[in-house]
Amino acid sequence: MLDVAAVVAQVHGLSEERLMVWVEEGLVRPVRQEGVLAFAEVDVARLRLLVTLESDLEVERDTVPMVVDLLDQIHGLRRALRTLGEAVARQPAAVRDDIRATVVALQRTDGSPVDVEDEG
Repeated sequence: MLDVAAVVAQVHGLSEERLMVWVEEGLVRPVRQEGVLAFAEVDVARLRLLVTLESDLEVERDTVPMVVDLLDQIHGLRRALRTLGEAVARQPAAVRDDIRATVVALQRTDGSPVDVEDEG
């Protein structure tokens, strides 16, 4: 775990002031250890993303929370899909084949592209 000074030293382009704003806005959620903010490596990675969005990509400060929220949703959906895929993979072959056929049929119905590899 890192304190504020260590995080600011590690994340290029990050000021203590901006860090504290992001903490107050809830974009980064450090824990408190003995009354001091402590940042995990995942917090440091998120701070690098925030700096990249604002500085390198010039995303407006008011828009950053929405972008981060959308990225969080994407990551959550990817985790859910991975879990679903693992659950399907644990099913008997006949069940997996039925699921595959159902997915293909639904894709054809709603106009989604059909992956030919998965059809067979």
